[in-house]
Amino acid sequence: AAFTGIDELKPFYERDIDVSYLCNIHMNYQRIKILPVLDKLGERYKVITTKNGRFSKEEFYKLSKQSKISVSIAGRSWDAPKHYELMLCGALLFISRPSIEIAIDLKDGENCVFLENDFKHLEKQVEYYINNPALSSSIAEKGYNLAKNYLGNDKLAEYILKIVKGVIKT
Repeated sequence: AAFTGIDELKPFYERDIDVSYLCNIHMNYQRIKILPVLDKLGERYKVITTKNGRFSKEEFYKLSKQSKISVSIAGRSWDAPKHYELMLCGALLFISRPSIEIAIDLKDGENCVFLENDFKHLEKQVEYYINNPALSSSIAEKGYNLAKNYLGNDKLAEYILKIVKGVIKT
């Protein structure tokens, strides 16, 4: 199985990839715009991206489970399963600041780290979280637990019913 219990995942400080960015970079401009910043970070940290080609799903999960920080930028739409897959791989999720209401309650600095659209703070954010492994590990574990506890079929069905009821009332 791609996803395992948090106890079966490597601890933050034992992961050998500092930052991963594993997406189809051609989905929108923001996904390409971040590449120069990641290239610069690659001078100081181990950074893996898909700029030279995509990875298979198996490679995606393997690399994500080896990553301390996984970056996820919105593609065609903001809310995507990949955001939650990365959380379930135990990485600290760096994600675009939400521009829509989403199914689960992502909180900056609590269960993920929000990125601004200009990425001007990304270098400092990476440095801060790499240099504070206890904090990063705690946030990543909270993200893992959030995804695990709120993304089951029953929880997603409850969310959809709540939204539909709200639409029906208006």
